[in-house]
Amino acid sequence: MLMQDIIRNGLPLHLFTARNAMALGIGIGVTFIVCNEIYHYVSKRVTEPTEAAICYDRTEANYTPKRAVIPPRGDPETDNRDTHYLAKLKEAERACSVNACSAEGMRTYRGALFWYLSERMRHTRRLDMEYGDTGLARARQIYRSADDVAIEQGLRDRYRAKLFRINDSRQHRDIISTLVFKGGEALRPCRKSDLAS
Repeated sequence: MLMQDIIRNGLPLHLFTARNAMALGIGIGVTFIVCNEIYHYVSKRVTEPTEAAICYDRTEANYTPKRAVIPPRGDPETDNRDTHYLAKLKEAERACSVNACSAEGMRTYRGALFWYLSERMRHTRRLDMEYGDTGLARARQIYRSADDVAIEQGLRDRYRAKLFRINDSRQHRDIISTLVFKGGEALRPCRKSDLAS
């Protein structure tokens, strides 16, 4: 009955007010945002990476590396790294072993891993920007200490034990997938040339 009335007489004019139009627009916008967030949340949860990323941090890929001559090994300008985050991560690994990791221990581990990876990414990117491939080679040497190798292995072990998912880390998804599937030797920041591919 209502449908026939709408077809015969059209929609009532009181539905076409500015207030109703604004409410409809807001409703459509909120519906779109909620649906978009749900889609991205579900797609990230369902699809876990199965291979290493080519490079990390595509949002910062706005440079072509310089070809400066890199100073000799041991130069403080290139080789100094902040080991504070390395020590924090080693401490967090003791609180969150592969066999026994509480929720609090995992939060501590993930926080320490975030800052360790952030510092490592920043240092590696700086070497790549200034020195290109020789800078990347230097970064690989710097981050091949016994502690770094143990941290990478611990990351792989925790991933295999399903203590975390790669997609749980939005900021470091690419770097974690590379460390898990290929190791630190394959780690490199994205360059401007990578955006074309």
